Amino acid sequence: MASDMGAGGGGDQNALGLQWAFGFNNKLCGGVHNLSTEDRFTLFYISAHSGVIYDCAARTQRLLQGHCNPITACAVSADKKWIATADTGPDSLIVVWDSYSGTPIKTFFNPAPYGIAAMDMSPDGAFLATLSAVPPDAGDDQFDQTLAIWEWTSESEREGPVHAQRLPLLDAQTCIRFNLNDPQEIVTNGAKHVFFWNWMGESLSCYAPLISKNNFRTAIGAYSASCFLPNGQAITGTADGDVILWEQAQSNSVAAGGVPGASMDGGDNGSIADGTVEELAERSAVKMIHLGEGALNVVTTVDDKYICLAGEDGAVRFYDLQFRLEAWFEDLEAGPITSVSFSAAAPNVDPSRLDFSVPDIVVGTRNAYIVGLEAIVFEEVEPEARRGTLLVQGMSDEVHGIATHPSQPYVVIASYR
Repeated sequence: MASDMGAGGGGDQNALGLQWAFGFNNKLCGGVHNLSTEDRFTLFYISAHSGVIYDCAARTQRLLQGHCNPITACAVSADKKWIATADTGPDSLIVVWDSYSGTPIKTFFNPAPYGIAAMDMSPDGAFLATLSAVPPDAGDDQFDQTLAIWEWTSESEREGPVHAQRLPLLDAQTCIRFNLNDPQEIVTNGAKHVFFWNWMGESLSCYAPLISKNNFRTAIGAYSASCFLPNGQAITGTADGDVILWEQAQSNSVAAGGVPGASMDGGDNGSIADGTVEELAERSAVKMIHLGEGALNVVTTVDDKYICLAGEDGAVRFYDLQFRLEAWFEDLEAGPITSVSFSAAAPNVDPSRLDFSVPDIVVGTRNAYIVGLEAIVFEEVEPEARRGTLLVQGMSDEVHGIATHPSQPYVVIASYR
């Protein structure tokens, strides 16, 4: 653990101390989180090399510093107490922080040769699952990517992951999610393949069901994001706005057309290092539904009742577990959506007025807006009243100019968009 890491960037050791971060990484999917509970109204987001805990009520920031490279992955525990951040590049880190004090609790040094591309935290907050980053100069058929599971709450001297396995197919995975009802099950996806993982005991197994346009008599877009449903099913969103539904097969044998993971030495022998394919609850694609216009960047569930989808069309929509539309927020006018996160506090709505209720929502967009929404906004008639509350506004493109007022506390920041 790095004891000198934390808010303030090392204190007196630095000639300059970071005081405020303007803007956030608007291109990072899942980079904005709602840390709000019953007793605080707080956000977390990524700004270059730093994490930012922003108190919306007090309008103050707590800055999480220590990464040598821009942060490329983050995750927050269900109770909003813990934040995990990771970066991509040389001397990369995984750091777990206390979200109330901003103190680093655990640090993993050099978790992968080129850092971390994606990360999730288990429902109980005890484990992290990561996907290693692929170097930018790696060829399409010349890279290694590893899924690893880290027990950061353990008091042992272990410095590495409790499980690690190389991806058996050359399809860079970009999304990773725990099963909220069974944390020993994980789903990942890249543009072409979805992997289902299980890490029972000492084994780590994976399985990638194969589907083609013949399954649904239409072309299938690149996969964008995946998650598990409370009923044991799983879904994957695509770049075309479709959702693919995965159901568990009744048999325990490998389904026809499926691809078992390769062994750790790279041989494709139909077995898994430290595990077998028979241990997996295999899934097959049973349905594809068109639910959005453009890529679905956010695919998640809330309160074990609703599926939440959002993406390039700038709308947030909620469906029940039978994919019946329950509520929609289509008047945000904030740009393509990259993040949707929910408060840990109970919904503040009147059940007699509204059948639909979810905890307060925070939405991050590619136009560099962070917008707050309440479920009750869905009842509003006028479009202007359904746009939510602007909480943070950043720069939607690269910064190309900065100027300060000669005598007043003003800063001017210019970008191309």
